[in-house]
Amino acid sequence: FERHFLTEEDVTIKTTDLPERYQLDFAARIKEVATFESSLDGLPSREKEERKKQRAELDAARDAEEAKWITSKLRQDLGPEEEEEAKEWEVAVKRVLGHIHHEHLDVPFIIMYRKEHYEPLTDIDVWRVYDNSLKYYSFSRAKQSLMDRFIEADAMTDTMREIFSDEVPEATLAD
Repeated sequence: FERHFLTEEDVTIKTTDLPERYQLDFAARIKEVATFESSLDGLPSREKEERKKQRAELDAARDAEEAKWITSKLRQDLGPEEEEEAKEWEVAVKRVLGHIHHEHLDVPFIIMYRKEHYEPLTDIDVWRVYDNSLKYYSFSRAKQSLMDRFIEADAMTDTMREIFSDEVPEATLAD
């Protein structure tokens, strides 16, 4: 390592079969998935399948929520006359997120080889989806951390539960 000035993290990034940008930007998400996968070790196959199914359902709900939030961010500047396209945009955003988070494709690859999957979005919109996905993940991790602290301190009220049950707060829509 020292001869080439590589740290352990550099070697891990180099040997892992994921885009480097994704590994750096979504390190916590990768760790979360790895922790889940390792928690399945030693479980009977039926229980493994049940947990994987539950995880897939949770991921699908989270992806839908994220796509909805990102779509609203992308469409903020568009007027009400274009609202019919909102569902079309949300589907395209969902597809781009699937390519990024589940297939682990890099944005330049998506733009070059998956263009038909994200119409009516532009190439710049695909980059904006990626950037907003980073923001969304950061907000949701901060929200979860805050919620965990309130629960740990036994200070969670009904009002707080209602606030935390919402999606990422609307206030985060304005940067």
